[in-house]
Amino acid sequence: GARAFAASRVPDAVAEFTRVLENDPAHEQALLYRGACYYHLKDAEHTLADYKALCRAAPRTAKYWSCLADVHFHLTEDYERAVRYYTRCLRLDATFHAAMFNRGTAYFKLKRHACARRDMRRAVQLAPTANYSDALAELEELARLGKISFDDGAAAAADDDDAAATAA
Repeated sequence: GARAFAASRVPDAVAEFTRVLENDPAHEQALLYRGACYYHLKDAEHTLADYKALCRAAPRTAKYWSCLADVHFHLTEDYERAVRYYTRCLRLDATFHAAMFNRGTAYFKLKRHACARRDMRRAVQLAPTANYSDALAELEELARLGKISFDDGAAAAADDDDAAATAA
């Protein structure tokens, strides 16, 4: 399956991973890779089904919750659910910088700019060599120009629990 996916033979890869899952429905690698195939095909329904099954099979694996959040962010554009699943991921691994940055981006999409800035700053602290600094600088520039405000008020206060849960 992995070779078929790498060779851009995605339908063949899906078929091979499906065969594995027929024998072992909770096979983590098959769920992960078949989900990635469906994600590549922009098939949100099947991707979500595989990643939800993966999270049920291994609920303590942060990466899997991040994959589920990514589907909500990129394919369904359900940013509230993306935030929820990134938060679940970060409760398992508070150093998962990509999930921290992505949650910040989801907060930005929800116009919860103070939360976005908090998460983006934390991502920069966790991975100073990543490209997160550029996005944070753009966010700060939007505020400087008056296009956004970091006065999220109640939204920021409600998210303090998330920040506390994911702070190192």
